[in-house]
Amino acid sequence: MSASFARGCFRAQQARLWLLLMLGTVSVPAAAASAELRPEDVEATSSYRIEANLDAPGHRVLATGTIVWHNPSSRPVTALWLHAYLNAFASDRTLFFRSGQAPSRSHQTLGQPGGLTLTRLVARELGHLDLLPRLASHSPGDPDDATDLSVALPEAIAPGETLTLEVSFLAQLPALVERSGWAESFFAVAQWFPKLARLDAQGHWHHFAFHPFAEFDADFGTYDVTIDVPSDFALAAPGERTVLSAAPGRRRERYLAVGVHDFAWFAGPQLLERQAEVDNVSLRLFAPPGHEQNVEDTLRALRFGLPHYRALYGPYPYPTLTVVHPPDCAFAAGGMEYPELMTTGGPWYSGLFGVRAIESVVLHELAHQWFQGMIASNEVLHPLLDEGLASYAEAEALAARYGSGSALDWGFLTLSEASLRRRWAADYARSGSLDRPASSFSDFRSLSGVIYGRMPTLLETFGRVWGKHRLEKALSDYARSTRFTHPGPESLVAAIERHLGTEAAVALRTAMHEDGWVDYAVTRLWSRSLHNPQVERARYLNRVEVRRQGTLRFPVDVDLVYEDGTRTRVRYDGQERSRILETRGWSKIVFARVDPDHAITLDDDLGNNQRAVRPAPLVPPRASQTITSLVQFLLTLLGP
Repeated sequence: MSASFARGCFRAQQARLWLLLMLGTVSVPAAAASAELRPEDVEATSSYRIEANLDAPGHRVLATGTIVWHNPSSRPVTALWLHAYLNAFASDRTLFFRSGQAPSRSHQTLGQPGGLTLTRLVARELGHLDLLPRLASHSPGDPDDATDLSVALPEAIAPGETLTLEVSFLAQLPALVERSGWAESFFAVAQWFPKLARLDAQGHWHHFAFHPFAEFDADFGTYDVTIDVPSDFALAAPGERTVLSAAPGRRRERYLAVGVHDFAWFAGPQLLERQAEVDNVSLRLFAPPGHEQNVEDTLRALRFGLPHYRALYGPYPYPTLTVVHPPDCAFAAGGMEYPELMTTGGPWYSGLFGVRAIESVVLHELAHQWFQGMIASNEVLHPLLDEGLASYAEAEALAARYGSGSALDWGFLTLSEASLRRRWAADYARSGSLDRPASSFSDFRSLSGVIYGRMPTLLETFGRVWGKHRLEKALSDYARSTRFTHPGPESLVAAIERHLGTEAAVALRTAMHEDGWVDYAVTRLWSRSLHNPQVERARYLNRVEVRRQGTLRFPVDVDLVYEDGTRTRVRYDGQERSRILETRGWSKIVFARVDPDHAITLDDDLGNNQRAVRPAPLVPPRASQTITSLVQFLLTLLGP
């Protein structure tokens, strides 16, 4: 969701590609922990065994299976909560389609509807009790939405006890809106099964209706899924694959994914499979014919990204990774992440003219394997821990791979992904706190500007002010120490404080809970003669007034230029609202610039960072900023 095809501003990322076509052609921190948890070490709270059959002509999946759940909390449980997110596409009156100004990130409306119908729900340990009559008919207080369901239990499930649910269901797939559905003969099967909500250690259910801006918060478990598809269909699913049988006209494959919190799959006759191994991970890449170059670009990005992220954030712990490049008719399924599976996107010519569209979306979605996938933070309540951190990781990886031209490199002109995000962030200055639920944003554009723009720009500022190596150690500490633990924002704050210090932790907490912004400016400069009749030359007392507006505080340098051409650099700690900086010398001050190294990338207004006594023969330092603003302006016109 930025100047790439990454999930979340998909149209804006498409606009970036078209714009580039029209215009023309790491240090590694020490491990924060001696050994990270592995998926097989994680206690399975919700595990699923499903037998699924794809009825392609009917655009539906018929399935049976079992859900084995144990109570991980300290309290007895008298009701279960189930997410039936496919019901978001049952009508245009659901929460998904009523929310915000743009209900779909891909800006598609509901065509043929879909939905999830449970036909069997039996509690094995409760005397094979039929729970269907106890199933709530709709989301709490919302008769038009049935994506958040509860079922009362006749007796409590004590802490540590297990409940096995026998289920049968029909997943009627909608015409593809995004995430899930069909387009021509391509099937994106996501949010397709009844999924237990997460119960935390205190006995609180993390349940919520399906909002268009976020969906993930679930327990870890084992997914043992057998899928029956037409024999001419390719099947892309996460986990270790076993081909079970190939009857006339049909084929059955089994997938086993351990220590994950979701399961999605894709199928269609137009997908071609390519296999590879990178960093001890078995890759399966699927794309339609004619996208061979996009597959090459995807594989190139994975060959860089997997070891790069391993070095920074810990090993990728799963044996497989499946990557799907949807056909052009299903662009709305692109740019999405699931455990051990991700989708990319873009037309066949994405890789031409040096455009980095494919690389950016691959690195963004790959970052999600760490930042939400492995740590399983609550994306619904805290999208800054999901999309915010993945966006920073994407920009950092692109910079490590391509340098200053991570977004655009024509030799004579370079533009970084971080600078595009910085410009995007500036458009959403003073637009609220970073840590708020996804549903609190008025539309997806504002969520993107704050979470995909301001959060990574804030972290970029931290790295420039307190040291990139120290920031890398903090993020490494957070990513490694919180694996499989469902961390909240305070875990990130604590890691920042351990490695960058209290000042940085205060800044992060301020930005998370207040309207975090900052603007540095040079407001005045003047000189006073310290004339001494016994000395031929006059000495001067030079003064510069520097101001800081906003709730955030960062230390900055200030460059001073004198009439005789000499220069000095002084430090302003940024704690006070304004500071008079004084120097004494044989020449008058004529020019001052705050933050000359552009460390404060979150600075709202770069135009007031310098001041001269009179027009000085100095080239303004922001020629690249003008170019960035122009590109961002064109993206705004072309985007949603």
